[in-house]
Amino acid sequence: AGQAQAGATPAPGSSPGATGSGWAVQLGSFASRETAERMVADLQARRHRSFVMPVKSGGRTLYRVRIGPMSERAAAEAELRKVRSFAPNAAIVAHP
Repeated sequence: AGQAQAGATPAPGSSPGATGSGWAVQLGSFASRETAERMVADLQARRHRSFVMPVKSGGRTLYRVRIGPMSERAAAEAELRKVRSFAPNAAIVAHP
């Protein structure tokens, strides 16, 4: 998990909320798109606006799972508090 890379775009079929800028809560980064999409489905079932963000890293693609984006950091902090119980390593990141 780290900072978003310039030029990264949301995966096709991602939440419409995956565009724009501001803040997001990153819950994980996975080598498998399927794993990331399963986490997004679980988050959406919990009523979190989430999406998969593919990024190139070290010559391979990783699939980051994020909630957001939110224009205000305070909103991202509130989301982070909501997910800490089941995602203790979640972190606020700049988006995109």
